[in-house]
Amino acid sequence: MESLLRKRGKIPLVISVPHGGMEEPENLFFRGSGNRRADMLTLDLAAGLAGSLETAWGRPYLVAGLIRRSIIDYNRPPEEAYEDPEAARHYLIFHRALEESVGECLEKHGACLLLDIHGCRGAGPGAPHVFLGTGKCAAMSPSAVRLLTDLIAGEGWRVSHDTGGPYRGGFIIRHYASGDGVMGVQLEVSREVRLEPVLRTRFSSSLARSLAAFGRMQLSGNVKLSPT
Repeated sequence: MESLLRKRGKIPLVISVPHGGMEEPENLFFRGSGNRRADMLTLDLAAGLAGSLETAWGRPYLVAGLIRRSIIDYNRPPEEAYEDPEAARHYLIFHRALEESVGECLEKHGACLLLDIHGCRGAGPGAPHVFLGTGKCAAMSPSAVRLLTDLIAGEGWRVSHDTGGPYRGGFIIRHYASGDGVMGVQLEVSREVRLEPVLRTRFSSSLARSLAAFGRMQLSGNVKLSPT
């Protein structure tokens, strides 16, 4: 049983997917507390985004935890992430891969954008298609947030930057995107977009174009911005 999906990239973008896994190893028991719902189809969304990015910008880094959130919540500090001591090894595998990907990205490009993909329920007609969480701009400057918001909205999607609600940014963003060349955003994609194949594909393509434009305009230093 594999507990991690990892792909190395060629552009200064790391995609993490902490809540899309569906594996239930028989030797690990479930958590009895906390949010245990999987973010359905976020792995599919990330795969579609990575494919679209190959055309729009280049190959991103990808780190995805494959064990269900009901056993391990990779977006929590270790003392809150699991209750079975045997799960610690799988938790560390994910976070070591994420740390190495961010580090390699910085070493190669001098900058890194960390995109942490999640799913939200949505709230019906007129509600945002996607929420951006940056830990109240701790992981990304206000001007960069505005740019990314405008780029995604310019593709026809409703976007909201959550600064005080449930989508404001969790452990991964706070831990890995604390400056030193790393920007981060938690992307909460609505259930409607994730579950409808046509919408999911269209959103992946739109997001890839938005991220490519964001990279050209926002990232600096020795960043290689053309597709490779």
